[in-house]
Amino acid sequence: MTGYQRTSNGNISGHFLDVFGQSPALRFSFSSRQLFQKELSAMATLQKSVNSSLMGILAASCFLMVLLVQEGVTVPISSHCKLNKSNFQQAYIINRTFMLAKEANSADNNTEVRLIGEKLFRGVNMGERCYLMKQVLNFTLEEVFFPNSDRFQPYMQEVISFLDRLRNKLSSCHIEGDDQHIQNNVQKLKDTVKKLGESGEIKAIGEVNLLFMKMKEVCA
Repeated sequence: MTGYQRTSNGNISGHFLDVFGQSPALRFSFSSRQLFQKELSAMATLQKSVNSSLMGILAASCFLMVLLVQEGVTVPISSHCKLNKSNFQQAYIINRTFMLAKEANSADNNTEVRLIGEKLFRGVNMGERCYLMKQVLNFTLEEVFFPNSDRFQPYMQEVISFLDRLRNKLSSCHIEGDDQHIQNNVQKLKDTVKKLGESGEIKAIGEVNLLFMKMKEVCA
């Protein structure tokens, strides 16, 4: 539709109106505003949906954690049961550790017994094994290495210092819930060492290379 208007000088000027009596520019502005409002509404709906999904996942995770603890299932605190791989990549300490193992093995006459083997990890899942090795490390230092710190020099003292640093870094490593199955396995290792007496202590020192490699495997 076209609208005309006579000007003051008598000329006729015109402008176009649509069938609703509105100019196209005005109608376009109104349509854009409607579209923008619809987009805002859609974005708000999507955000509510995402927030609801995230809250559902979080609630389910918390419920599962509580259920595991109530059922007596061990839950490892993995962020604390972790060592940096660089701890096991120092050529000098690797050399000292394996040289100590070699020296002690030369004095070990019992070749039928192994302390750090598959039996030690029987019934223990992967997420719990660093915690188990922490227990073995504590025992090895306190009951074997410290009392024999004057033997197998010059390697012993340097290896003791290295292992003690690892122990300090794992001081916050623990698990929630029942760890009796882990303690039972560690206790069998302790009993074997004590039963063998001095020979058991030498064997534990001779397996320091296995202790090193297993801690690297399960903690780093």
